[in-house]
Amino acid sequence: MNDLKKSFSGKLTVIAGCMYAGKTELLISKAKQIINNGGKVQAFKPKIDTRYDIKNIVSHQRLVLQAIALEEITDIDLYIKDNETVLFIDEIQMWKPNSVEFINSLANRGYEIIVAGLDKDFLGKPFENTAFLMAFAEEVIKLSSICAISGKPAYFTHKLSSSKERFEIGGNNLYEPLSRNNFYEKM
Repeated sequence: MNDLKKSFSGKLTVIAGCMYAGKTELLISKAKQIINNGGKVQAFKPKIDTRYDIKNIVSHQRLVLQAIALEEITDIDLYIKDNETVLFIDEIQMWKPNSVEFINSLANRGYEIIVAGLDKDFLGKPFENTAFLMAFAEEVIKLSSICAISGKPAYFTHKLSSSKERFEIGGNNLYEPLSRNNFYEKM
């Protein structure tokens, strides 16, 4: 508890949902809004996410936010300048389990943090990082997509391959958003 600021000015926002819900797009939009209003931001992503760019955060719609790709989330401490800077972290589900404690400590130190990530894996099981951060967050934004089968709201991510890898990086060649009914029909 030594790192708690007396002002308790930190804040954690979690943007969560299934694949193709617009999580990264909203993350980038929020960062650009802060930049356009003269604020400071720093963005981070896991180094293993190389889908669209090895360094920057890129949405499926090809919106780009300059970022730092890191192996370990705790390396953020090497890059942050001051707690006037809003920190953006993408693909929160891909980071190691120590990310929850670390992000919570950043908020306790007075930083505003906005993270985005999948809430559930392709089996419909919660990603632990996202679930715990949602519990600690002051704000949770839950997004949906459009079901690839029915056109109804989609809250689940279905894997198109037979692979059982929980962390398999891919796009629409590997995943599709599904409604609850369509997801459980395919299970």
